[in-house]
Formats: sequence, structure tokens, C-alpha cells
Amino acid sequence: KTLQKLLSGIALISSAYFGFANKSFSQETTTTLETILAKPHVKEILSHQVYVPKMNGRVIYVDDVATTGSGTLEDPYNKIQRAIDNAVDGDEIIVASGRYLENIYFRGKNIILRSTNPTNPDIISQTIIDGNQSGSVVTFSRNESTSCTLEGLTITNGKAANGGGINGNGTNATTQNNIIFNNTAYHITVYNPPHGQSYSIPDGKGGGIYSSGGAVQNSVIYGNQSNSSGGGLKVWDGLIQNNLISNNSADDVGGGVSSSDVIIKNNIIIRNSAGRGGGIFASQYIWNNTICYNMGGGISWASYRLGNNILWGNNPYQKDEYVTPSYSCIQDWTSGGVGNISLDPQFVDAENGDFHLKSTSPCIDAGMRIENLLFDIEGNRRGIKGTSEQRGDGSNYDIGAYEYNPSKSVVNSTIWNMYE
Repeated sequence: KTLQKLLSGIALISSAYFGFANKSFSQETTTTLETILAKPHVKEILSHQVYVPKMNGRVIYVDDVATTGSGTLEDPYNKIQRAIDNAVDGDEIIVASGRYLENIYFRGKNIILRSTNPTNPDIISQTIIDGNQSGSVVTFSRNESTSCTLEGLTITNGKAANGGGINGNGTNATTQNNIIFNNTAYHITVYNPPHGQSYSIPDGKGGGIYSSGGAVQNSVIYGNQSNSSGGGLKVWDGLIQNNLISNNSADDVGGGVSSSDVIIKNNIIIRNSAGRGGGIFASQYIWNNTICYNMGGGISWASYRLGNNILWGNNPYQKDEYVTPSYSCIQDWTSGGVGNISLDPQFVDAENGDFHLKSTSPCIDAGMRIENLLFDIEGNRRGIKGTSEQRGDGSNYDIGAYEYNPSKSVVNSTIWNMYE
């Protein structure tokens, strides 16, 4: 049974293509979950958890090889939606590895929906909800609280006007430890003015995720597309942290992220594309991100505060003229600001996706202390002394998503056996 499910999952993802044939930069034109998991930082991101959800209700089980079932461990449901329909606030739904051809709706219920081990990257990649290009793969309502959690799943092959992968609809739910892969937001709005010729504009929003409120964290958001804004995410009033956001595209703005009133911290945002803001288009707070090799620029229209970010190799600019950054490493930067440097950040192996800092990196200890930002993308404590030189504001915070840690110790590590 396990082998059958694994082969089925690999076959499904191996057949999923996302095209960048019309883009003017080099990206993979065909990607599988196997190649995503093989990238140096992916398993560390997916296996770390900053929030462990708990519920006090029933545990409901789902397994795609079951018959209709009753939701018990011995007699599970075979559809995720059936489990949700029979759940109430406080319940937890555990989904066995497999391929679930569904478009699911939370219906405002404060529940946990997860795989059997949401911090095991292999389990995550083998527990697949496939939207079959028939709408958003996952849809929330406006009524879920932060205790409602979607975790440890692969969300793929959705297509909708808003949120091909996940349509949040104003939810405050927590989305974590997921792979959001190969989803599309596509919509054409037609205008018929009383005088003059009718016209249409592309209006798809959030290829991977469309949401407001809540947290999107410790996830891989990869290979999603929008014909307007937010190839990876279109988000407002929320938190985006500890994610890999890569190889997404938007025809207009925000290849990686299009946002407003959002905190974006500890993310690796690389190789996305858009007309403007290939990495990020608009946000309120942008802290300790590694933003590299995006087409359409690194950051565009940031509205308030930027600090401790690495902006390198973005084309045609690293950031536009809005907001002066602080304590950041920005290629060819000459426009002032406190603590900014323009030296090569010295990644371990950027070409192959490893954006850790070498021991000789000028970004080590060169940042500023940011309140409530205590750990890096992998759970290493910020402020570890990594050089004998006096750099930055003296807090020893590094610039970028990774904190250089000579001892490689992880202070805030994942508790693996929580789900065993």
C-alpha cells in the first residue's frame, strides 16, 4: 500500500508542468517534488515549526484507499471534504499519504487539517491534494481563527480567479509546513463603458495563495502563476515568515509576493518574475529576507520599513526609490541609509540554491536588532557572535534569512516525535 501511494504521488507530480517559456531569464521549465526536496534548504524549512497547534476534540482519519468509512482509525473516510463536513470546532483531521482529487472548503470551522507527520518533508510531499484545475484547491471562509491550521500537505494543480492553491477569503487561519506548487490564478475582467469600446484586463490574484490575516510560514511556495498580481502570494494584513518563495510568476506585479500591511520576515525569495516587483511588490515591514535573482526587480513600492535584507542579482534593479533601507546588503547600493553595505554577501552555493552565509561573509553580525525577531528561518537564535569585528548596530544580528552559526546548534528545534 505504501509503495503504491508513493508511486502514485511521484507519477502525479512528474506529470505537472509549469511553463516559463516566454520569460527572458533562465529557470527550470519542468520541476517535480523530488527536485524541490533535493534543494539544499527545503527540508530544513519544512521540518522546522514555530507553532504546534493543539485541539481538544475528536481525531478524524482520512485515507484515499478506504471505502466511504466512518472517520475512525480503523474505518477512515476516503475524502477530505467528507471529514471536514462531519467535523466541529476543536476536531483534528489526519490525512494518510496519497493523492486526493478534491477542492476542499473549511466552512469556517476551527479545526486542524494535517498529514500524518507535518514536519516530515517526505510525508508532506506524498500527501497531495490535487485541485484538478477545477477551482482553488483549498478555500477558507472569513470565520476561522488563528487556531485553525492547515499543515503538512502538498497543495497543487488548482486554478481559480483568486488563490489557485489557497483562497483565504479573509481568514485568520494558520498555514504552515506545506508545499504550494504549480497553481494558477487566472481571470479576465471585461468592462463595457456606456460610451466607447469595451475592453478587458487580466485580473487573477494569488497563484499560490490569496489571503488576508493569519500566518503563512515554514512552507515552500514554488512554481505558481498569476495573470495579474501575486504569482506566489497575494496577501494583506498577515504574516509571511520562514518560507522558500521561488520560481513563481505574475504578469503584472509581485512575482513572489504582492502585499500590503504585511510583515515579511526570514524568507528566501528567489528566481521569481513579474513586470514590477519580481520579488516583492509593496509591504509594510520587510525584515531579514534573502531576495535574489528575481526578474522585474527585487522590491518595488515598499511602504514603510526595510532592514537586514540581502538584495542581490535582481534585474533590472534591487529596489526602487521608495523607502530607504537600513542595515542591508544591496548590490551596487549608493543611495545612503544607515548601516547598508554593497559587498558580495558570499553565499555558500547560490547557483545550486544554498543561500547560507560563508564564514567570511560581510553580512555576519552586520545587521540591526529587530524586536520580536529572535530566530532565523531554520530556528537558530539571532545575535550569535560570528566574527571578531565590530559590525552593524552591535546586536550581532546577521543580514539575510540565515543566521551564521559556527556551532550549527539549533536552539528552537522541531519536536519530531510530536506526530509519531
